[in-house]
Amino acid sequence: MSPFPLTLGDFEFLLRHGLAARLGEAVPEQDVDVWLTLLVEFARFVEREISPIAAGGDEGCRFEGGRVRLPPGYRTAWNALREGGWLGISAPEAWGGAGLPQLVQTFADELLVAGDLAFAVEAGLSRCAIETLLAHGSEDQKARFLPGLVLGTTAATMCLTEPQAGSDIGLVATRARLSGEGAYRLDGTKIFITGGDHDLTADILHLVLARLPDAPAGTRGVSLFLASSRRADAGRNGVNCISIEKKMGLRAVPAAALVFEDAEAELIGKANGGLAAMFTMMNAERLFVGVQGHAVASTAHAIAASYAATRLQGRLATGEPASIEQHPDVARMLLMQRVIVEGSRALAARVAVELDVSQRNASDAVRRQAASAVALLTPVVKAAGTDLGLEATISAQQTLGGHGYIRDWRIEQLVRDVRVTSIYEGTNGIQALDLVTRKLRLENGGAARRHFAAIRRAAEQARVIGLAGLAEELGQALGALEAHTAAIVTAPPERAAAAATSYLQLFALTTHGLVWSDLAAAAVESRSPKGERKPALAIFFTDNLLPRWRAASRIIAAALARSASSGIAA
Repeated sequence: MSPFPLTLGDFEFLLRHGLAARLGEAVPEQDVDVWLTLLVEFARFVEREISPIAAGGDEGCRFEGGRVRLPPGYRTAWNALREGGWLGISAPEAWGGAGLPQLVQTFADELLVAGDLAFAVEAGLSRCAIETLLAHGSEDQKARFLPGLVLGTTAATMCLTEPQAGSDIGLVATRARLSGEGAYRLDGTKIFITGGDHDLTADILHLVLARLPDAPAGTRGVSLFLASSRRADAGRNGVNCISIEKKMGLRAVPAAALVFEDAEAELIGKANGGLAAMFTMMNAERLFVGVQGHAVASTAHAIAASYAATRLQGRLATGEPASIEQHPDVARMLLMQRVIVEGSRALAARVAVELDVSQRNASDAVRRQAASAVALLTPVVKAAGTDLGLEATISAQQTLGGHGYIRDWRIEQLVRDVRVTSIYEGTNGIQALDLVTRKLRLENGGAARRHFAAIRRAAEQARVIGLAGLAEELGQALGALEAHTAAIVTAPPERAAAAATSYLQLFALTTHGLVWSDLAAAAVESRSPKGERKPALAIFFTDNLLPRWRAASRIIAAALARSASSGIAA
């Protein structure tokens, strides 16, 4: 069973009803029919060109003679993606892209991931590099590098991690030195570099954090450089892959160790301003990774739903053979998978629309508030989207019973692949710390207050449309969230950190409550067949997922009250 028919119906519902009003503040003249036609065609492309290579990708990359070779079919698929112009959906038309909204790009990202996460990772890196160069590159750099990235003749990486420097970017030791007018040389080692070497393109653009000789210590002293895998004279640059990791999953994506030896490079943005520039790419990647969570889960759910509809086990009260989807516990698992996928999709789409508003609205004030909303919700989309996506994928595996544990049905590969999404681009614990230490303080708390006000309106809206249970449960969860927020922003740092993961879970659950209220209301108002199950799914969410806020709240309270001298060692 393909995941795409149900997915495309949800896209249409969100475009026409769920998000249309807010999107109109970014794109007043919407062409939903054109966007949907494009997405349908892209889904067909993914089903034809990308999905078939996914199982073979699990055989992994080969490292031969200092170069990485991807599994069979990947280069052919990349060329098909490139020739179809699919890498430039949201890129500006001036650089060869289609200039479509981020919302459409987010939906296309989901389709690509649902086809094959490993393949989609490479494409996502190129898109996020495009956004980084648009924000921080010079006009000359844009002219030289953007067309290749948009057309797919070059690929990109993000080079942060070093043997001694993981999430602590202040420990980056790769050195940069000026070697001429606007030219630099890099020396250092980077590890776990996704797509650090491969045979998809002749050139790879490495975005590298490094230090200049006179740079201050810590994060204030890192700069962002671009080092091509090829020198200006078309020879190989001093960027050498020395190994690739043997991984649990996502084996078709090389995690490379790269050594930069007198590598030619150029500065992106300002000297010692690399962290801000790199965060443009990191935050774009984090939103993309959040999409990966529910996209993989959607594929797993499609497999599980198809299996459950045809697998006969036991009998009905009438004596007729029963498909396992008719057993209450299996029905519960399938509904939970669907609630997770559709809720996470709607939340990621909501943030994509805010990104569109932040980039396209005519008002400075509206753009700034939308940008704050994106910043506030980015760690939530990344962490909750991947945690819940993993849960739903494992639930789909469980639906198949013993068949879920063997390779024939592919779900065991999906479980291994999606597992990394809660680890890379900043572990989910780091996302939680980002939320409590930085994002709650945006605009002196203004962004969070606006979000809480939206949740309060959603609770009242749920009551108006007859979802009294959702209104009551969401209102109580919001009360706990606001109380814990007030405590966390004034708590000692170590206690706020101890509460951070459970706080993000509470924040995410209430935000999903907002999303499900909006989805149900849009369904009631529009009477669209695409949304006819939304109110029933909102009730299932209320009864089966939202109540988790109570456990999260208790854990937060315990963490905030715990004495730092409790004697319990980590």
